[in-house]
Amino acid sequence: GESYDTTYAASPYASNAHNFNSIPLKGMPAKHVASMIEDVHLCDFNPLLNTSSYVNVTSEPEEKAVAAMGAQINIADASVYPASIELHDKVVNMIAT
Repeated sequence: GESYDTTYAASPYASNAHNFNSIPLKGMPAKHVASMIEDVHLCDFNPLLNTSSYVNVTSEPEEKAVAAMGAQINIADASVYPASIELHDKVVNMIAT
């Protein structure tokens, strides 16, 4: 079988051209996909070079943890997550007013 216990760059997947415009026919190990996405992200994201605005582009560890927690909530199904949806609505209203 295939060994996935290596970095993405050292894997056979790195030598294949990837079409990011469609879902591939065969999957890849999650850690390799994450590595590909991180590589793309690094091309765009360097908070020290962001001089185009006064927008905060860095995050505290707690902010990242809360965002990760929120990403697990399906806001399309409010009946399953009523407390989270209520908190979401309160935050949106705070920002809007």
